[in-house]
Amino acid sequence: MFKVETTATINSLAIYNRYGDQIFQTSTGQWDGGDASSGVYYWRLVYEGCDSEKELKGWVHLIR
Repeated sequence: MFKVETTATINSLAIYNRYGDQIFQTSTGQWDGGDASSGVYYWRLVYEGCDSEKELKGWVHLIR
């Protein structure tokens, strides 16, 4: 499970495959991998900052 732990308000967490196709989106900040196959996936987190929306990006390696 990929989980974002923060005290900030999460607006969205999106997961993308290696082709840039969005495969998942939520406002809870967690992804259990669903039916995705093993591989590297990219994530984009949008959250409320002090005075505006902020964004973080990264990758996660899903191992089955």
